[in-house]
Amino acid sequence: MLASTNQLFLSQQNQSIDQSVDRSKIKYSIGNAVYGRGDGEFTQPHGVAFDTVRGHLLVVDSHNNRIQVFSSCDGTFVCKFGQPGDKPGEFQLPYGIAIDHVHERLLVTDDKNWRVQVLSSLDYSVQSCFGSRGFGPKAKRFEFSYIPCLAIDHRNEHVVIVDSNNGRLQVLGLEDLAFSFFIGTKKGRQAVKLSNPVGVAIDHERDRLIVTDCHNNQVQVLSAAKGALVHKFGSAGDQPGQFNGPHGVCVDHQGRIIVADSRNYRLQAFTSEGEYISSFDCGRQSPFGLAYDEQRDLLAFSAGNQVHVIEAAQWLLPRNAAWTLERHQHAPKSVRQVVRTMMMIRSLVPESVVALLSNEMMLVIFSYLDV
Repeated sequence: MLASTNQLFLSQQNQSIDQSVDRSKIKYSIGNAVYGRGDGEFTQPHGVAFDTVRGHLLVVDSHNNRIQVFSSCDGTFVCKFGQPGDKPGEFQLPYGIAIDHVHERLLVTDDKNWRVQVLSSLDYSVQSCFGSRGFGPKAKRFEFSYIPCLAIDHRNEHVVIVDSNNGRLQVLGLEDLAFSFFIGTKKGRQAVKLSNPVGVAIDHERDRLIVTDCHNNQVQVLSAAKGALVHKFGSAGDQPGQFNGPHGVCVDHQGRIIVADSRNYRLQAFTSEGEYISSFDCGRQSPFGLAYDEQRDLLAFSAGNQVHVIEAAQWLLPRNAAWTLERHQHAPKSVRQVVRTMMMIRSLVPESVVALLSNEMMLVIFSYLDV
């Protein structure tokens, strides 16, 4: 729902929300529908990350070879850093970003320099760089070929780096960034086979890695400590629970898995066991990066040349409260018609009174209709 005067001012000043995106659930958007190089403008942004300590939202402005920093409250521009090049602090197609609050640093994947850069999260100065180019079965540790994403596993004190074209994850120690093990190769964990992993997120509560495997159109859930396969879900298609090029992924405070289903132009939400919950329509924009702010219950995603921030409660139902038509399949015909009509109005008329009702209120209404 578009809310405050401040947000409307921001929208007019430096934002252009694609009319086909579901605006009723968007808190604010940053950037224009067309590419740009000015402050608060993007050219193909990818990775996003919430700095909950400082109240910032960091966006990897990939094709402008820089990182931009915004207020996570309203999307106000704060600062930027980085420029094209191959020296420390310079980038060639950065994609992924992760924040290590314990060591006050952030890690950025610098793809066409085949490396990861480590920067201070205080002043964004460069601390170190590591990595080189390597492709194929003989690719060694710290050799990369397309590194779209990485994540911080504080529970196991790991950094998990997606080495996409090599079909593997590289796991490093968090403190010293020393190599620990591979996942997805003959040199690593045998039970896991990854074709083209592009996204990774950490489910700290369940000690799991959530990995999107783009070419297989599925999500693999792995043990974070050992890298073994726990379960997987998804298949190719455009139906609920199916994917067409899944990319970014994140986990919210209730363990729900949220996936950027890129070429289906939507986000999909699942339970921690992979059961489909709901979808968010991104219109004509392909979503890529995803991040979740547990403190404010916000979900950020990059799509096209913009970044959108959703109030997650406006979209996602509470855990174990997912509603489907099957819950009323044995109800009288009149009841089923009421439910179908209300859900149709919510879906097709986003500015209607029914659409503005919270998911929680809808569940209360439906509970009176339950049989």
